[in-house]
Amino acid sequence: MMTKSKNQTILLMIIYGLILMTTLLLSKSFGMDTTSDEKSKNLRKEFLDELKASSDELDELGIKIGLKYNTEQEIGFKFEDLDFQDINELQYPYDFGAKIYKIYDGTPADEANLEVDDILMLFGGDTIKSKLDLREKIAAVVTSDKMPVTYFRKGEVQKAILYFDEIFSDYELSVTVDNKPKRIRKKYGVGILGFYWGPGLIMNDYQPANDLFEDLAFGSDELGQLWNNEFGFKFYVGNKMFLGMVFSGAEADGSTKLVNEVTNENIYRKMKFEQNLWGFTLDKRYRLNKKVILSAGCLIGSGKSTIRLQQRNGGFDWNQIWDENGNSNNDYLRLRKKEFLFEPHVSGMYKLFGPVWLQAEAGYMLGFSGKNWREQTLTSEYTISGAPEGSLFRGFSFTISPWIGL
Repeated sequence: MMTKSKNQTILLMIIYGLILMTTLLLSKSFGMDTTSDEKSKNLRKEFLDELKASSDELDELGIKIGLKYNTEQEIGFKFEDLDFQDINELQYPYDFGAKIYKIYDGTPADEANLEVDDILMLFGGDTIKSKLDLREKIAAVVTSDKMPVTYFRKGEVQKAILYFDEIFSDYELSVTVDNKPKRIRKKYGVGILGFYWGPGLIMNDYQPANDLFEDLAFGSDELGQLWNNEFGFKFYVGNKMFLGMVFSGAEADGSTKLVNEVTNENIYRKMKFEQNLWGFTLDKRYRLNKKVILSAGCLIGSGKSTIRLQQRNGGFDWNQIWDENGNSNNDYLRLRKKEFLFEPHVSGMYKLFGPVWLQAEAGYMLGFSGKNWREQTLTSEYTISGAPEGSLFRGFSFTISPWIGL
């Protein structure tokens, strides 16, 4: 029982951490003040809907996420109190009302043909005493009500009809924990935030690198298939779309021995091959049921292949000339090749428990490079003419890993 309690505590800590990260993301990315434009508010509400849908799965653990949406009336203009200068300049003969100083396009005020410097006199038949009085009257309007207004413009008293709309303005988030199991609801979201780490495989054709190794007196098949160490994260950006980043790397090493035909002395060479990539991903998810999520998308990024070569005459211990950073003062050569990457892919996720899923992704990596291998020194970089050409990032790709998130 003690072990089960510890596991539940760790799981709760992970869930609370993800909730806090989500709330921070909402406040930073979408803004918290009620003056945001309608498009931003709609996107934020969609994000919160996904949070609420995903939180339903936590009911079985006794965790309840509550969301209460706040709305406000959309009218489309800003107003202020009158002063003596306004009354004199606009030749307004009364001492009550509120002056419009901004109109937003496509709003109820714009459709009613109200203009800047109009003085609102009556709202639904009631006299407007001040800016505060008009604000209270607007707050009392029921959704989609139409309201007659009377206003003063260029010496004339005119009338118009305002049709009000209700828009999302803010939200209240609450989290409660109950020891009683909850029944899982049928509606499930596609998630909002998460990360993964695991092994990845790109079925690259390493022949261009092996041809170069052969030119450097190594074996013609020095490089075989390499497994990548891959890490990535993704977050919800609306319309079931997820934006993320991926980082991946693999390495291999080898050594060879030559004989100097003149001095008959042994020559030792050692190489290290490193391959790294990073990129942005954009995916769209589809939730099939409680346990399964499918998605499709693409990666756009950059890949780099690096060869580091060392040479030493006579007998020696390699560990004595390679420092902990893999550098040495002994006859050192560094070659690099960069490529632009594009990878369409599909993936599937299977729910294991709580926020933990098993993710498998398959795609096809395409590498493009307008440059050949380049030699790097401490101060400059040179293109190597006649070096083997071809992409080192091209082939089917596959990744399997745990996914942790909401």
